[in-house]
Amino acid sequence: MDLNLRCNCKEGNDELNNKKQVQGKNQSADAFCFNCEKGFSVNDGGYFIVDEPYCSLECVIESIIKEINSDLMIKKMNRENIDLKYLYNSSAKKNLLHLKNHYNLDSTQKERIIEFTKEKRAVYLVELLEKVLYDD
Repeated sequence: MDLNLRCNCKEGNDELNNKKQVQGKNQSADAFCFNCEKGFSVNDGGYFIVDEPYCSLECVIESIIKEINSDLMIKKMNRENIDLKYLYNSSAKKNLLHLKNHYNLDSTQKERIIEFTKEKRAVYLVELLEKVLYDD
């Protein structure tokens, strides 16, 4: 089985080393989660958002939260007073729309996403999630 994996390491981008890592870590892994770096088989599920693989919905949302937090730090914005317009124009909305449109999320999955976001204390993102996930 030939695997073409992209290495996120700065030390090297050797395709042979990537194959050895996959064989050593997990025999059935053909992708690595962009968020937690866990190996998983695409045949067993997973999500691809803008060509980045994620092993679970939680990893997708966690990655979006990290991206927003990073943007907020760079722009020196306060999380408690985020303008919803800013979130509507962010890549987070685009990623959420991609998730909604390509994976036909059911109501249980949507609730799971919102609850997970609250658990991560990203309350500022809940309103955007509700609008994006539940508006048709």
